Amino acid sequence: MQIVKDRYSLSMLTGSILIIAGFSIWWYAQSVVLGLDQLVKSSTIQEDIWYYSGALQWWRLQQTSVLHPLGMISISIGILLIGNAFFWLVRRVAVDLKKRVGE
Repeated sequence: MQIVKDRYSLSMLTGSILIIAGFSIWWYAQSVVLGLDQLVKSSTIQEDIWYYSGALQWWRLQQTSVLHPLGMISISIGILLIGNAFFWLVRRVAVDLKKRVGE
């Protein structure tokens, strides 16, 4: 019984950490892009506009090609781990009930 509780706790903890990490990655990338977009719109010096525009273009590329997929994969794996942990728990309860009814 102790092994099942450890598996359950480990799966829940790992899933929760992955979900939090996924949302953090997504949020950070989004906030950087929005901040750079605001800087491009508010700048009046042409060199600053070119600099911020280049940084904004790079961040948008990284956001769509690396950061958002990484965040969504982390969130998906986290949800699967938590769902798997609940499945283990329900299965364990069903087996315990079956043993009690059978006795």
